[in-house]
Amino acid sequence: MVLLAVRSGVAGRTPAANPRCRVAVPVVGHSLAPAKAHAWLSSLKNWLIANDASVMVTLFLVIGVVLIGKGIDAL
Repeated sequence: MVLLAVRSGVAGRTPAANPRCRVAVPVVGHSLAPAKAHAWLSSLKNWLIANDASVMVTLFLVIGVVLIGKGIDAL
């Protein structure tokens, strides 16, 4: 999860990936192999539902660390 935040530009000063690319990957995957993409996306959805609290804690922790880091850097 932290890696996703870093790669998407939430953490640090890395440039954010093109938003169209983040949307296009599942759409193209679903167009090329709908059954496989549906199985993968539904398993991802079930995992996210089962681990909702852990995902949210990790996300907020990363955002908090980034904000504290930017605050310290601004001093």
